[in-house]
Amino acid sequence: MEEKEANTLPSRDYPAKLLLFGEYSVLLDQTALAVPFGKYSARWTNQVTGIGSSQKEILTKFLNYLYENFQKAGDAFLDIEEMEKSFRAGLRLNSNIPIGSGLGSSGAFCAAVYDAFGLEKNADLQTLQNHFVSMESFFHGKSSGLDPLVSYLNRPVIGSSGKVAELKPVGEAAPKFDVRLLDTQIKRSTSPLVSLFKQKLESAEYSAKLKAGYQPLIL
Repeated sequence: MEEKEANTLPSRDYPAKLLLFGEYSVLLDQTALAVPFGKYSARWTNQVTGIGSSQKEILTKFLNYLYENFQKAGDAFLDIEEMEKSFRAGLRLNSNIPIGSGLGSSGAFCAAVYDAFGLEKNADLQTLQNHFVSMESFFHGKSSGLDPLVSYLNRPVIGSSGKVAELKPVGEAAPKFDVRLLDTQIKRSTSPLVSLFKQKLESAEYSAKLKAGYQPLIL
């Protein structure tokens, strides 16, 4: 298979995302609403300069994860070999999405990878979500797939009871509102927080409090 040329790569931005409600509870198939946040985004580029050792390590681990989990017959939905060749040839994802800020940097990465190296561009939202769950779980341990789906579609997405739906514009009658972020300058990794949440769910008291107090607010 020939390596991808620069002009065959998707020429588009993959926006960051805002999860307006449903943080963590989305992992329990509860209602969540996520919207694209175009102030930050990622885009493919070809460059000849090298990358840092930490970035190279992450790319290597991600490729190994894909090879180990999704290269079996019938399981593959990405051209992993072509992706590895392209990375070695200098393909990079330029991104200004802050890492560790809850804006979906890993989701944009997964959306871009699927867009560039997906074997079939499936339009079914549930299939897309399942693919993104598989990819982004590498970064978070467990993923809802909502972040990459929003970045890939560049539209608001609502998830509920394990199903997702794309929210499309409804015209000028739609209510206008602003969402503003306060940058605390505190970086955090999602994976250990997801692990902590899952650990807390093992407590009957915590689980009951979540179901009785929090979940009804987002239904």
